[in-house]
Amino acid sequence: MRVSFQLTAENECHLSYQSGVLLGSSVYARLRKIDKEFAEKLHDEYTLKPYAVSNIRIPKPHRRPEKEGLKILPGTPAYFYISSMHNEIMHKTIMAVMKEPTLNIRDCKFTLTGAKILQEYPDDIERAVFHTITPAVFQLGKHYADTKDKNFLLAVEDTTRLKIEHFGGKLDELSIISLKRRFYNYKGAWIPVFDMVFEVAGKRAPQIIYNYGIGHKNAFGFGYVKAGRKENAVPRKEQR
Repeated sequence: MRVSFQLTAENECHLSYQSGVLLGSSVYARLRKIDKEFAEKLHDEYTLKPYAVSNIRIPKPHRRPEKEGLKILPGTPAYFYISSMHNEIMHKTIMAVMKEPTLNIRDCKFTLTGAKILQEYPDDIERAVFHTITPAVFQLGKHYADTKDKNFLLAVEDTTRLKIEHFGGKLDELSIISLKRRFYNYKGAWIPVFDMVFEVAGKRAPQIIYNYGIGHKNAFGFGYVKAGRKENAVPRKEQR
């Protein structure tokens, strides 16, 4: 299940390009307020969190990218997604998020104006293309790999396979169609951001990736995906 939450900005500010980290913390704090025991169970018992949080997104006509972040003006519309294949998690999360109408992300103040349950991802699809433009953490042994690591692609496949199998699916094939590396500054640290189009195939593999994203840290806006198309990707041989 994927739920879209609609927001309206209340003040002028700059929204962090990696707002998912702050948003994920806020969502967890709200969940802890309404059910502390359930929230602590999510925190302590799951290495791979059974839900995913996106960044706060601004529709294209209202996007004003600046060095400090996205320029937000009063009245700017925004939205974010939360998804999970666990109904109890989604039920409690929706209650927790909607209980407080104001959402603060650093200096940016938003008012929650509504929530919409999106159409379920079809159960009969076993091959799909996805696109992500968020940080994605891929574990390789005891450390995390990035695109400079010669074994980066192996780390992507191993981490994705682990996640899919952890949630009851099977990965038969993973191919990276397009991969570009960017950086965002977060609290003075430069975070690698992956602009990646990839294809997965296997039993329940597309459904799991759609709901949980790729890589670790999916509960904090990392690796959140949307449906992609091969024809919109930059061929890897043409990338710089």
